[in-house]
Amino acid sequence: MIRFLCLSLVFTSVSMMADMKQGLIKYDHRSELPASVMVFTDVYPSSEISDWKEDPQYNNKWRIVNRYIPNPSAYKKLQEDSIAAYKQRMEAAESMLNINNQLLELLGKPFQNEIQKVYVNELLNQIAPVAGNDAKSISKDMEKNKVSKKLKDYLERMRYGVLTRPYKIAVRDYNSISTDWEGFYRSRGKKTPPMIYVVYNDTVENPYYYSSDAMIYGDGWDWYNKDNLKSHQETYPISISYGYDPAHPEYRFKENYVFDNNGNLVRVLLPNYRIWYQDFNVHSDNPVFTLLARKAYEDNEYEIKSDDSQTNHYVKNQLGLEELTAAEKKEQDKRANAIASSILGSVRDDMKYGRNSKKGRAQQNKHAANLFGAIAGGSNTYYSSRGAGWLSQIENDYWNFFRDIPPYKFERIDETTIKVIYADSNGKPTIEIIYKYTQNKPYNVVEEVSVNKLFNGPASKYKP
Repeated sequence: MIRFLCLSLVFTSVSMMADMKQGLIKYDHRSELPASVMVFTDVYPSSEISDWKEDPQYNNKWRIVNRYIPNPSAYKKLQEDSIAAYKQRMEAAESMLNINNQLLELLGKPFQNEIQKVYVNELLNQIAPVAGNDAKSISKDMEKNKVSKKLKDYLERMRYGVLTRPYKIAVRDYNSISTDWEGFYRSRGKKTPPMIYVVYNDTVENPYYYSSDAMIYGDGWDWYNKDNLKSHQETYPISISYGYDPAHPEYRFKENYVFDNNGNLVRVLLPNYRIWYQDFNVHSDNPVFTLLARKAYEDNEYEIKSDDSQTNHYVKNQLGLEELTAAEKKEQDKRANAIASSILGSVRDDMKYGRNSKKGRAQQNKHAANLFGAIAGGSNTYYSSRGAGWLSQIENDYWNFFRDIPPYKFERIDETTIKVIYADSNGKPTIEIIYKYTQNKPYNVVEEVSVNKLFNGPASKYKP
């Protein structure tokens, strides 16, 4: 089926990996290497890393260490091979999107090559169970070597619903790995293959300087050690599981929050700041992108407010600035109910008939057709491709401030409010995020996030 064919081509990946240790290297004159290379855990002896943890030197920004660098020629070959693999993935995704777009341009005209016919045949496998008349018309036109005009709606749904986002992800990954190879793999928690190392004596930025550790253990909390916590569970008056330190029984630890014995929030150890590990888009659980995108809309970036009303309505709804109309809500509920009915019916009949019986296969085909119809057959009056394009552009613009970039600085405002500052490669602050935590009942924490841009103008024009 065309959907699975597209995804299998787009999400092919490579297996080389790298681990990162926080901090930037500032090489001395003996190493003659660039200052932008990241520090990795596999280049330091474990004993040295342990010593740093025991003696973090929060106020000491620079430390002298022995740095073990992979053999340059071997490292370069690894980079070239992995970049080529991601380029191939991007080109495969682009090829699928191009075929789809070519067919949209050829509606009512002859096919140009056999690949286009193969693509339409795969698409017909999806269309036939849902829209038999359309499928017959498309097949008849194919026999005449003509791209049926009946394909228009289905090709547009493939472009916007299946192909465009994987292509953008593949482009983003290729641009990321080709720009910062080591940072790309580090962001995925992976490790590069072993190789021969060269030893240098370097001046290295202290990874614990203004780090999250300094924030956690400061203000008299240097006694805290997660490894010392014991587990405990209570069922009355509130059902709660928590950790506690026998030496400090007045505190209860749950995730990154510290409570007293009555469930009152006492301190936040760490905010939910790991933006670069999460989806950075309007549908993410992390509110930072939505807040930045709202600011971009307010600032009329790319002259978005001059676009048509449907585009602005879509953008504002996605950002929580405007509600759907009554008709749009009705259509949305109708489609949601149809999708839910298809899924529940599939589960019910799977349990009743099994997957391998003739009756079971027939029922599953029926539910699959209904599900595809519910997803593909909805109204297009609400969706705006231009609005989605603007959101994607803003996502890419602002993602550059977080991609593979840990926070520059943490500042504790009070026990339950923490400021996280990001900066460019020159140490100039760019974005400030304030995390404030409150509670509405015992042991239940509510996160409030506010975002400030520390530069003027749109993100796309920011120059460090």
